[in-house]
Amino acid sequence: MPWSEVSAGIIVVVLIGALGVGVGEELYFRGVLVTALRAHHSEFVVLIVSSVVFGLAHVVGFVIAGLPIGLILFQVTFLSMDGALFYAARRATGKLWVPMLPALSGLRVQRAQVQAQAQVQVQVQVQAQAQAQAQAPSGAHSFVDSCPTAGRPPVHGWRRQR
Repeated sequence: MPWSEVSAGIIVVVLIGALGVGVGEELYFRGVLVTALRAHHSEFVVLIVSSVVFGLAHVVGFVIAGLPIGLILFQVTFLSMDGALFYAARRATGKLWVPMLPALSGLRVQRAQVQAQAQVQVQVQVQAQAQAQAQAPSGAHSFVDSCPTAGRPPVHGWRRQR
């Protein structure tokens, strides 16, 4: 549903919620976690741990949404890179509000909308595959059976013949 068809009240609630989540994440990940890690570890360890924990913190939502493991790993990888960029902004400026700017500018709202659309597309594909499997004739049908070369002798042209 495009934003133009959504009521103003819903848009305000979504924006306030997204800003609250963004600010809360930064307070925890770049505030509390980074400060605690810096007390005992090098900056490199702080960068890696805080970024990966930031990416992994989003796994629960992806699992609940029923996303495939490959897509979850993809999302965690890119969210960890986001975490590294936010850490770099905090490290370069020394200010906690700087990594909050993407949240305040609505980038996280846009990213959340894109992720939600991707989740819906994946769910539709999974449902279509499940329906196709349910409608397939029962029996021992496999990918190999549908291969155009099924039943033909193997080609060994790459191997030297004796």
